[in-house]
Amino acid sequence: MKKLQATMTLTLPIIGLLIALQGGASAASGGGANIFVLKRAGGELVVERVPVAVNEDKVIQASGEVIDLIFPPGPGQSAGLVSPGDKRTLTVRNTGEGLCVETRSPDGSTRELPARALADLTKYDIRVNVTGGGGRAAFLILQNETVQTDVGPVANMFAGRLPAEMLENAYVVQTETYRHDAGPPVWGTVPLEIDRWPFVRVTMADGVESDFIVDIGAASTVIDGSLVPEGVEIAEASMVEYSAAGKRTLKYAPGGATGQVQTVIGHASLDRIRLGDLTIRDVTVDVMEKLPDLFGRPVGGIVGMDILRRCRRLELTLGGEKPAIEFGADPVESGDAVELPFAFASTHLVVEGEVNGTPVFFILDSGAPSTYLDGGAAGAAGVSGDASRADSARGLDEGRVSIAPGRIDVLTLGDRSFEDVPCWISALPAFDTIRNEDQHVGLLGNDFFAKLNGVRIDFERRTVSFVL
Repeated sequence: MKKLQATMTLTLPIIGLLIALQGGASAASGGGANIFVLKRAGGELVVERVPVAVNEDKVIQASGEVIDLIFPPGPGQSAGLVSPGDKRTLTVRNTGEGLCVETRSPDGSTRELPARALADLTKYDIRVNVTGGGGRAAFLILQNETVQTDVGPVANMFAGRLPAEMLENAYVVQTETYRHDAGPPVWGTVPLEIDRWPFVRVTMADGVESDFIVDIGAASTVIDGSLVPEGVEIAEASMVEYSAAGKRTLKYAPGGATGQVQTVIGHASLDRIRLGDLTIRDVTVDVMEKLPDLFGRPVGGIVGMDILRRCRRLELTLGGEKPAIEFGADPVESGDAVELPFAFASTHLVVEGEVNGTPVFFILDSGAPSTYLDGGAAGAAGVSGDASRADSARGLDEGRVSIAPGRIDVLTLGDRSFEDVPCWISALPAFDTIRNEDQHVGLLGNDFFAKLNGVRIDFERRTVSFVL
């Protein structure tokens, strides 16, 4: 396999750019476009949609009311610390082909933000997370057209790294930008083998087969470098940091449950792979030098949500005699099931439940054999860990985190309760960006999913059904 000396910019940390939302006629046709402005109105955080016609300039003045313009530089995560009182002026121009933004500081200095092509804007959804100024809120911008308040936790990639007093008169604005359409759709059912993890047999385009883990907790698909077919080039991966100091390129290191994975060497574009008898086309994968030996058998990769959400409805059955994953074309009746709205927060699929009556946001993760509670959640819910049986857990980053066993008296999802649920108590790095004094976090793993008749994810309705 060859290595292509090019840079792919996928994850974009450190930029704060948002624009207000709500109201206003759409300008997304005829060469027009929408921008979105974050504001504080009547004591509430809101995002307002503002149409921009071709060759029109929109000038936005940061003030006590206007906080920022929502304008992430591209797919991935970005964040910045912004102050409404810094008197910045943001000028947005629609050239007919794209949106250009110039920011001017009170001292007269200016800088250009990365331009966005109009054709690209409608391809993406943006989750906007706002923390500070005495409030938190999350919004969802769909295809540069509509905006709504989003369910789930408010993410903050600077959590724990900024003093509280810094946020009294400022805001952390974090955006998560991802494709609305994940790729060519897939319909059909694939059998799984359950051995603590759900394994699926994957065949590469050159006929090489390997076991992969099906992981609804992974944002992207990962493969071992040895599986990249001959002649397929690996594009070097990087992250780009934009700040007042300019643009800086950093090593690409996606987040894992136990820390950042530093051994991703790049990305590969594959014409196709097969999951069982289903062919998945046009797949871009993260390539690791070598997957760590964590699973008790050779594993060639991890099937992530970039592939798994190529359908209207995904159903994962980990219990019973015929474990399988189904890519469904149409919604189905829930039957005896608990249905909850979900959010994609910090690349995780998250629903809200309760532990012993305490609200907890749960990450859904079929790549985790066990259920976890963050230390703060455990303390608030009165769940004690047995320190005498403390252990450690490893992730793809091969780092270790301390864990202690505990038991949840009552875990509640919607109107259903599950009693005496085993868990591990741990401050997993995956919890870092969504935990705070008001948001408790946990993770539902395969030991919990195996007790159900299925987990059904409806991507159109943005709901998860726990089938009983």
